[in-house]
Amino acid sequence: MSLVVTQNIVMVPILDVVKTNVSLVRKIPITVIELNVNQHDSAGFNFTVTDEVGDPILFTTMAEVVFSVARRKNANSLISLTKTSGRLYEIAANQFYLELTSAETGSLDPGEYYCEIRYSVDSRVATLGGGIFRVADTQIGDL
Repeated sequence: MSLVVTQNIVMVPILDVVKTNVSLVRKIPITVIELNVNQHDSAGFNFTVTDEVGDPILFTTMAEVVFSVARRKNANSLISLTKTSGRLYEIAANQFYLELTSAETGSLDPGEYYCEIRYSVDSRVATLGGGIFRVADTQIGDL
């Protein structure tokens, strides 16, 4: 499975960087992702999902898609966006978009968090990727 992430605010190099795209190839157990946001800024992400041979996995076939941010893997989610809540939505056949609000990024202290993207099709649940979600302290006077 392959996951391509485009971050509209800050691009994050992970495995293979092509200017504004980060190309992620699924590894066992999950694809490693790394995202950076500025505290109190809105941040948008485009995701393109394909299977092992490059064929699209259609967003419409996914019963649910969940993007979560937590302090660490075994902690409760601090931010959770879902397809069914309308916070993740289709922009093309195998592409979806999510946007974090300035209130959501502002609710996180500067530092490193864990994030992951999971989806379900039929009764199967799979993790597309997981890794670091870094919040930069960018507010004047917050130093």
